[in-house]
Amino acid sequence: MRRTDREITDPNEIYRIICKCESCTLALFDTDYPYAVPLSFGADFDGERFTLYFHSAPEGKKSELMRRNPHAAFSMDCSHEIVTNDKACKSYMDFESVCGRGIITILNERDKAAALNILMKHYTGKSEHNFDEAAIKRTTVIRLDVTEISGKRHKIMQ
Repeated sequence: MRRTDREITDPNEIYRIICKCESCTLALFDTDYPYAVPLSFGADFDGERFTLYFHSAPEGKKSELMRRNPHAAFSMDCSHEIVTNDKACKSYMDFESVCGRGIITILNERDKAAALNILMKHYTGKSEHNFDEAAIKRTTVIRLDVTEISGKRHKIMQ
């Protein structure tokens, strides 16, 4: 990272940022250009490893690309605050962000509900949810095992 003064290296702090973010952009390999799509997500951190969870329709471009190549990148950001100045070049945006890479696994039927609970906990704060079994069967649930992660913060104290 070029601006090491903005780098966040503490994994617990990175996880706190992840928990504040509302969506995660997942970037997949396509033939000529990357394919990036913002998604709802859930996250788990066991003190050493980060895992992200997503859901998807079983068909479509995203599902096709994940099955073709399980390597992915992701990014998310939050805590946005524009700070303007009389001189435009002195205006800036405060933010926190997390970026990384990982390997995708499409979960089997027995692991879907636990992953969907993690995803729902991200938005509701509750650990247990009731799911319609028919809906779970027709939903693809994706686990991204994070292999590389970095955090960044731009916050100028005034």
